[in-house]
Amino acid sequence: MKWKTHKRRTGILRQLAEDSVQAFTTKPALTYTEEEVSISYAQNVNTVKWSDFKSYLEEEDTIYLLQEHPYLAWSFSEKEIGAAVFNLKELARQKLPLLK
Repeated sequence: MKWKTHKRRTGILRQLAEDSVQAFTTKPALTYTEEEVSISYAQNVNTVKWSDFKSYLEEEDTIYLLQEHPYLAWSFSEKEIGAAVFNLKELARQKLPLLK
């Protein structure tokens, strides 16, 4: 392999690794409204409408928002999002049925 090709590939891989690490070290930002719940990490934003959730489950300091498929559950704890978890729980109680 030529030196220039090796150097270019190494630089690209280094930049990719640095971008990946930066994406996972930034704290997520949670926003929720009467219509949807959004969570954003670095440059990625995931938004789900309340109507896409089927039910919710709550513990003392955690809420689980469940979609049709069990692997699509979103969970938020007080440790992750602070006191906002209690407001999110209240909104979930209004919008979704409790999982039984």
